[in-house]
Amino acid sequence: MLLPDGDYPFEVASAEDKISSSNNEMIALQLRVFKPDGAARTQRDWLVNSPSAMMQMKIRHFARSCGLMDQYNAGTLDSLTCQGAAGVVRIRSKNDEQYGPQNYVADYVSESEGAEADPLPKGPTAAQTKAANGVAESDDVPF
Repeated sequence: MLLPDGDYPFEVASAEDKISSSNNEMIALQLRVFKPDGAARTQRDWLVNSPSAMMQMKIRHFARSCGLMDQYNAGTLDSLTCQGAAGVVRIRSKNDEQYGPQNYVADYVSESEGAEADPLPKGPTAAQTKAANGVAESDDVPF
């Protein structure tokens, strides 16, 4: 069942560094999107580091929504940093000729942009997640 178009709180359930079909670095995301009744559904998205101004804006909006602007500005935004991040996502729907009606991530928004739902509390910091997983700070791969 499709979500109605709108802004929803989300958390990153999983994130993986990959290479796109156009040979660009990307982060493949599995988002846990929360409906107003508290039930969650999974939504996939991809943050592709391409020259496209629209994609660069989407990555910046993701970082701002999740409170990861320091990592974004430092060029260290990666899948490990994204894991467990939370914010607000703008969901839209479309009718795909091959797959039928489906939701997609149109953008990421911050609370100040008038999101329709309250974002979830932030999870552990990226440093705490890395420490818990035994990853040294020097293991960061800049995005």
